[in-house]
Amino acid sequence: MTIGLLLGGAIMVANLYILGKIVERALMPEGKVPAVLVAAFFLKFAALFGLVALLFIFLKVSPIAFAVGTSTLILAILYDALTPISET
Repeated sequence: MTIGLLLGGAIMVANLYILGKIVERALMPEGKVPAVLVAAFFLKFAALFGLVALLFIFLKVSPIAFAVGTSTLILAILYDALTPISET
């Protein structure tokens, strides 16, 4: 069960990081988005779905633990956004 939590959180962090890099390059002031970035975006999602499928098929990861692990990133982002910044 612990492996599902860890892998779910790690995959979400990696997914967010890679998505951030793709969007960062897409928003550069060059004008239009290159086709290679659009392809990278769809390849990232295909790789993500493939990796998750492999985890469930071969490692027999608990779906509930994995779902909780993936939710931790969303909860951390919400907590960070809703917590006021203390000025010390």
